[in-house]
Amino acid sequence: MNTAELKLSGNMQKDAKAFNQAIIDAAKVSIPRGYRKNYKPYWTPALEKLHKDLGSLKDKLIQESSDANTIAYNRAQAIFKREKLRQCRENWQKTTDSLNMDKEGKKLWRLTQALNDDNSKRDNNTAIICNGVAKIGKRAADVLAKQYKSISTIEIDTNRAQEVEEKIKEIKKPASHIDVMEERITPQELRKNIKGLKKKKSPGPDGILTDMIKHLGPHALSTL
Repeated sequence: MNTAELKLSGNMQKDAKAFNQAIIDAAKVSIPRGYRKNYKPYWTPALEKLHKDLGSLKDKLIQESSDANTIAYNRAQAIFKREKLRQCRENWQKTTDSLNMDKEGKKLWRLTQALNDDNSKRDNNTAIICNGVAKIGKRAADVLAKQYKSISTIEIDTNRAQEVEEKIKEIKKPASHIDVMEERITPQELRKNIKGLKKKKSPGPDGILTDMIKHLGPHALSTL
């Protein structure tokens, strides 16, 4: 930044504002693109031209919803996406060849995020003509949803619908409550729980050791 080119007016606020603007202008010229917030490592002049052409065709389509404009927009969008994907692949291969994966993993992660456009909006709009009007984005999705709903609705017989409804109610009906404490323990359940007892544990309130319970015979188990 050449401070000699600054024209000072003597007003502190105006001079400070001019000085700050000079710093910003110098930074835009001097700082590499890689340090910019929205920097895309794969972006090229050719890709920039395709992006501008796509934007122009999109504006033209919104102004005049014709079949020709729709076809031109969709074709330009396909060309742009194909070129963007090609540039991403080439940039990935070129950059990763020079990286040390053991020491520069952070750089690799940043590159992956930049190539995936994690911090930018993606232009995935596809135009759909409905009643002579071009629909893009959410409006196009609404048109597809309504069309799908109209062709996917199945007519069901009234009796059959009633049977299905009754079956659903039967499935949702809560099971009858069974008091576990009133049910008798089966010999299989008793043996299974005794088998799970840990050895060499302190006796319970009844003073019986777990080792003793594990060695009970059939008559003692039946008494339990």
